[in-house]
Amino acid sequence: NFSMLARFLRIEEDIRKIPEMEDHSLMPSRRRQLEVLMAHFKKFESITKNLQQQGLTPDVVRPVFEAAIEDYPEMDEHIGETATIVCNPDFENGLVKVMNGRYGSMTEELTADEKAATERLEIERSESSVFRPNRRIVRVF
Repeated sequence: NFSMLARFLRIEEDIRKIPEMEDHSLMPSRRRQLEVLMAHFKKFESITKNLQQQGLTPDVVRPVFEAAIEDYPEMDEHIGETATIVCNPDFENGLVKVMNGRYGSMTEELTADEKAATERLEIERSESSVFRPNRRIVRVF
């Protein structure tokens, strides 16, 4: 695991100084490989710890996933917008757009499928400019 490997790399030079351990120390090329891997492991540890925070919402998580995919494109099939783990991509994508305030902006509109998937979340503006939930929300939730 990550912490064991980090600990090993910290003490490995001292291990080489012990004659009985000489056969168990790393060759310099193997140590360099492990150091490169540690840089990747540190990124993943940071990502996973941040994602374990309570109260995270899809609009916060999506950019974290997108950044991970940018560094590791092979992760797209696992955590991308259309990954098999996403039960309803249209709902999730629409929800993230609405939560980020992008819906209705000039840059990004909801697709027809996203609108259909998120319509239950719609709220209507009354004549007194007070928001009240659409009646369908009350029945569904």
